[in-house]
Amino acid sequence: MTVNYVNEINNNYMIISEEGLCPGFAEMMLMRNKIPGALKLEIEDIDDSFKYKYVINARQSMEKYFNYQAFNVESLKNFVIDLNKTMIALREHLLKEDSIYLSKETCFYNPATKEFEFCIYPENSRDFMADLREIFQFILSRVNHEDQESIYLGYDLQELTLKDNFCMDILLERILRQSTNYAEEKEESVKPETAYDEEDNSSDNFLAEFKLDEELFDEIRQNSVESEEKFETGKLPNLNIFKKLSRIGNDKEKYEISKFPFIIGKNGGDVDLKLESQVISRFHAVITFDGKKYYIEDMNSKNGTFVNSKRLEPYKKAKLSPGDDVSFANLAYEFF
Repeated sequence: MTVNYVNEINNNYMIISEEGLCPGFAEMMLMRNKIPGALKLEIEDIDDSFKYKYVINARQSMEKYFNYQAFNVESLKNFVIDLNKTMIALREHLLKEDSIYLSKETCFYNPATKEFEFCIYPENSRDFMADLREIFQFILSRVNHEDQESIYLGYDLQELTLKDNFCMDILLERILRQSTNYAEEKEESVKPETAYDEEDNSSDNFLAEFKLDEELFDEIRQNSVESEEKFETGKLPNLNIFKKLSRIGNDKEKYEISKFPFIIGKNGGDVDLKLESQVISRFHAVITFDGKKYYIEDMNSKNGTFVNSKRLEPYKKAKLSPGDDVSFANLAYEFF
């Protein structure tokens, strides 16, 4: 099985291809119904060779988005609630819950709505519980280490997935109790099918009495810092020597690139270079440095990122050299 990302005229897609794919009832249900939390599916048939194409416009894969943005309490809660809603919606449409292809590469986040959406792949043969545990390991590594509340919640959720009696209802109850307005949020979310047992020492009492000691707190914090440091290797040895982006045709519009990763987009305080234009996506592109070479990567933008007039495929790094022309949609710059 292969997973690729492509730009086409009307949409950006994540494409899954695998030998022997044969669409059936599940695929028909996915294409005919709007299932909450599910990425829209289109199927391409070329000489009985099928490709499953998932529309990912204006969305970022969890892996890419949360490599550059930390998980906080809100995004932790949204992930659990959105996943639970999707699982219930699948049951209502007579589809299997474990058809969710649960990985950091195939789960997507919409920065505009702050919602998570999932790839429903009926041919999925992966272990859902193992994938869920791996997802929470990733989340814990990317939690905001400046926010103790986020670390507590992230650690609680990850620990719960390791318990023998784990089920999604337990995660949902933990999330809902996090809210200061528990009743209101519970009414708006999906009510679990099985009530959570407040007397169960193996779960609720564990959470109520659980205290994160300083040694463990420092360990989690250090893991988060180390995860972030791998994206900070691009700081230049001589901080007086910066790379720059200069607007072609406007010498006065120059931007110093003094840190890495360097994110370009229009999403306010979440980017390093904010470009005010309707053709620019919220998270458009990112420039990185590995200590020797510079790279640019399109972040699944709607109108594309170009290096020397060649459009980049989403999430594929391209080398940058001094003198290269770099365009974000139709805004052209020189990298030097």
